Amino acid sequence: MATKKSTPPQPEIKKFDSLAEIDRGIAKLQRRLEEVKQLQIDHVWHNDQQVDNVEQRINRDILEIFGPTSPEYLRNQHYRITYISYAGGSDAEYQRDFEGDLPNAITFLQGLIENLEEAKIDFSDSDNLASNSSKNAFEPMWALIHKRIQLTSQIKFEDGHYADAVESALKEVNKRVKESFLKCRGEERDGSDLMFNAFSIKNPVIVLDDLGTESGKNVQEGYTQIFAGVMRGIRNPNAHDNLLISPERAMHYLFLASLLMYKLDEAVST
Repeated sequence: MATKKSTPPQPEIKKFDSLAEIDRGIAKLQRRLEEVKQLQIDHVWHNDQQVDNVEQRINRDILEIFGPTSPEYLRNQHYRITYISYAGGSDAEYQRDFEGDLPNAITFLQGLIENLEEAKIDFSDSDNLASNSSKNAFEPMWALIHKRIQLTSQIKFEDGHYADAVESALKEVNKRVKESFLKCRGEERDGSDLMFNAFSIKNPVIVLDDLGTESGKNVQEGYTQIFAGVMRGIRNPNAHDNLLISPERAMHYLFLASLLMYKLDEAVST
């Protein structure tokens, strides 16, 4: 019975996950390049173990960097610096061929490095495209954001500085409440302590609803907790720890800061 011939794998261009992954590949191939150059400088003999070691590392790195179905690996999975094309030659003839092929090995490795450098450019371009798409996705939302939050945070957000955009928005909320408190009481307070004092039901600086009703007191007390909680739970961790957050979560926080600004606009008295 005739046996089926196995179908060779179709070449697939390696898709890298990050610029750091590409940089690691470049660094490995540069080490191999320096090793081949050193073989040339030291006039290492063609059958020296050093040559075999370098060739094994080149094969291993091509597989690790580009993957088993990549054109780079499928074309070079048994890479040798010199392929002896005749038998019975002298050691001197083999050595002459080996030394003649060392420049080709250098050019080969330089070509692989250039492929990775181009992959870096392509990756950066696609990253910028994704970033621009992300900006466009959020563009309609800015029409709903309070003007003061928009002015202080939109540029930072669109530049990808999401945590900074949130921190700036909440500082703007804090600043607005602080200005009212300082004007009324003549003293400096900040953060959650400022909020508890500015919105205190017993002696408020900013009144958000009719405190003569139970419902109004509930609104005042509830928003006091929200203002104070935002300062303690969102602004402070961002300011102290340089947190990394997604654009989606940043937009959630910006809407929250915007809500607080709009609530201040609606205050009964300040």
